[in-house]
Amino acid sequence: MLHSDAEGFYLPRSFDEVIVDFTEPQRPGLGMMIGSSVALLDECRELADTLHLSDDVDPESDAFLEFMDSPRSDGPPWQAYPVEAHTILNLLRACEASLALDAVIQFA
Repeated sequence: MLHSDAEGFYLPRSFDEVIVDFTEPQRPGLGMMIGSSVALLDECRELADTLHLSDDVDPESDAFLEFMDSPRSDGPPWQAYPVEAHTILNLLRACEASLALDAVIQFA
């Protein structure tokens, strides 16, 4: 996964490589990178599978937020990495919305 976590866009289109704009000075409001929300969705699903993180886990639930305060190593792997799991779940939802609505995801 190569994309800034602070700025840029994910487009609801399938392409393999992140598009990088090396224009100097950087163009205001555009960010430097454009990625594919299709590719990001695939990568997040792979990470979720690796962590045994199911779609029915609610990253905003009180139970989940407790794991963020006190990670556990005796449950599914995602419980040992709750911050990462939280990010993955939110990115999954953003990608799904991007594709359903034909909308761009913007990091700003």
